[in-house]
Amino acid sequence: MVGVVMRCGSGDSYIDNHSAGGDTSIVDVETGRVISCTSSKWELIVVRHPDTGVIFPDIQISNWDKTITMVKEAAASLEGIRYTNWDVAFIHVDVCLLEANPSRDPVVLQEPTQRGVKELYDWMLSELKK
Repeated sequence: MVGVVMRCGSGDSYIDNHSAGGDTSIVDVETGRVISCTSSKWELIVVRHPDTGVIFPDIQISNWDKTITMVKEAAASLEGIRYTNWDVAFIHVDVCLLEANPSRDPVVLQEPTQRGVKELYDWMLSELKK
């Protein structure tokens, strides 16, 4: 797994996409805990959600083990596809797999922490060539 981001909408928008103004935070793959502030199209570093006031670092995503298992099982079912982005929704206390995306968006992995991910993508590409 290359990385995990949490996206959430804000304001009058129900869309969570970064390009539409949604907030993007980095999630620890092992624990499901948000480990960064968030960034949006309009603001580089956001500590609290602009509508709810919830502090982004340290949010624990519920059903994390179930989420990882679901994504790994779905990925294993896609024969011949070695790289996919997954959209997952958390609805109340459950988790729902929405879709697989064949492309990547390195901005969402870089912007919240202001650190580049070139080494990570170089590693991933070398793994895919094996």
